[in-house]
Amino acid sequence: MACPVMKDPDRYLATRERSFVVGLVKRWVEERAVRRCLRDLPDLRTVCDAPSGPGRLFHLWKKLGFAVTGVDLSAPMLGEAERRLTRLGHPGEVRLGDAFSLRQSLPEGADLVSCVRFAYYFDEGDRVRLLASLAAASHRFVLVQYKTIETPRGLRNRRRAAAREGADLFSNKRFCTIEGIAAEFRRAGLVLRRHGFIGRSSDRVFALAEKTSRPAPLVPSADRLWSPVAH
Repeated sequence: MACPVMKDPDRYLATRERSFVVGLVKRWVEERAVRRCLRDLPDLRTVCDAPSGPGRLFHLWKKLGFAVTGVDLSAPMLGEAERRLTRLGHPGEVRLGDAFSLRQSLPEGADLVSCVRFAYYFDEGDRVRLLASLAAASHRFVLVQYKTIETPRGLRNRRRAAAREGADLFSNKRFCTIEGIAAEFRRAGLVLRRHGFIGRSSDRVFALAEKTSRPAPLVPSADRLWSPVAH
């Protein structure tokens, strides 16, 4: 299993945000989807962002009042993440570590473990291993971003991805359905509680899962922001 490791924070941020306005819009729609997934959840005080990259989501964790621990395999990314924490004046820290063996870097665990822009680089078996690792480090909840075919943008991008499959690790992104995501969570000892599409013009969806050792659901089974597109 090859694992993508980003080593240039400036290039990473420039690629994803491209311009100040585009960056603001992307941040707003992503933040909206995360907030809706986490709405009214009890007792969330700590979050582990793994892999954290340069700390793109640290501003959101601060707004939500979560103490944050960022974990990443890339020292340059962690350096930028640490500088971002300092600029935000937010309690937290960064640690060198692998999302696939997260307990080693986070033995104390966190109330929420978040994994964004990462899971879709891997095949199903590796994704389930990743989910199991995230669950092992979480006290209760896991939030994962997937790519989905259940929006017009996602269906179009999946077709494009199929045409260039095998080009390189970073272009081989996998797409899932909500049903498939729920099945992967079950295999990892998790149960899907909510999911939120970022928008019809995005191919990404956030999925919130809870560890199945908890006996009773405390949140609705789904929180769709947009209905899946028939295909």
